[in-house]
This record gives sequence, C-alpha cells and structure tokens, in this order.
Amino acid sequence: MKKPRKLILILLIAALLPSGALLAPPWQLVFVKQGIRVSKRSGPNSLLEFMARGRVNASILKILSVIHDVNSYGKWVPRNRETRILRRVSDTELIFYQANKGFWPVSDRDFVGRAVLRPDEKNKIVTMVVRNIPGARPVYSGRVRMPRVHSIWTLKSLGKNKTLVNLYVYADPAGWLPKWIVNWASKDVPFDLIRNLRRRVTQVDRVNAAFLRKYGKYADWH
Repeated sequence: MKKPRKLILILLIAALLPSGALLAPPWQLVFVKQGIRVSKRSGPNSLLEFMARGRVNASILKILSVIHDVNSYGKWVPRNRETRILRRVSDTELIFYQANKGFWPVSDRDFVGRAVLRPDEKNKIVTMVVRNIPGARPVYSGRVRMPRVHSIWTLKSLGKNKTLVNLYVYADPAGWLPKWIVNWASKDVPFDLIRNLRRRVTQVDRVNAAFLRKYGKYADWH
C-alpha cells in the first residue's frame, strides 16, 4: 500500500475510535498468526481494546455482504447464540439484537446494537461501525446485558479480490467476571473473526441480487 493511502487509512480509523482514543496508550502487539496481526491497549473500565489486521482474499463488496448480513452471524461469528435484525433504518443503518454463548458457568451475554455503514468514496474505504444502544430492549431472563459494545470493521482494497481488513473491538461483558479473565478471553476474538471471515467468504458463491442493487457500486472499488 502506498504511504499516502496508508496514512489516510490510519487517520480514518483514528477518527472513528471512541472519544479520547487519540490520547490513549499506544497499541502493543499481542501476536501474529496466519497473517493476522493482533494488538491491544488499555481501554475504559480496566478492560482492553483490541485491534486485528489481516488480508482477506475477496472483494470489498463480498466481504461487506457477509459482515452486514447479521442474520447469518450464526454461521461464522464465534459463540453466536442468535442475531436478528430488529429494524432497517436505511440502506446504511440497521438495529439488531445479538446474544453470545457464555462459557459454563457464565451466563450468555447480549446487546442491542446499531450498525452503520460509512463509505469513503474518495479513498475507496468502507467502514461498518457497531455500537450498543443502552436500554433499547428489556433484558431477557438468563442473559446478562452488556453495558458497552463497540466495534469497527474497516475495509480497504489491495487490488482485485484482495482486501485489507482492520477490526477494532471493545466489549464490557459486565457481571462478576474478573477483568483479567475478560481480557485474557477477549484477545482471540478479533483474530477468530477475521479468520472465520476468510472461510465464510469462500462459502458465499455470489452476492445476492437485492444486496447487489443497493451496494453494487463497491464492486469497482479495487
């Protein structure tokens, strides 16, 4: 990637990070595996923020069709119990409910989230920003509502059917779990998501017609 484009990508990610993130400690490398680089830094409430970066051999359009299809998260998102769309606000915004399986004896965690697509047509970068919506739905029995969830998918073409994927993740599971256990368990989440995304895009033969009509312009972003 040319240096000016790399700088634009870094600045775009920084602009989308939580308020005060530019004053946060620098990212520290956790590990590199299967070409996926995972870093960490201190976040709110003594929990860690994680960032993963890796190449996916698929177009921006195809990757976007996977990560925006929240109803199919059960096919590739780790420990997904259920995900369903509650409301489509527009072609670039939707409200959804997601529940994740807990490890025994930990209860399932859930949240109501807002996913927003933010295309940067000039630089041909697409981001999908997810934030939880506190108090949006009653808490379900047997599940713990997560007080804060924030993730950012950033997609930048590296050429035909090659995309650089950056994933920022911060999640507070609440409950009685010690913070060190939460941080230890969370370090693999962004890696697993990009690794599973690589597999999932190979299982999707083609982008469905309805999605193509809405987002077909991204097909030429390479």
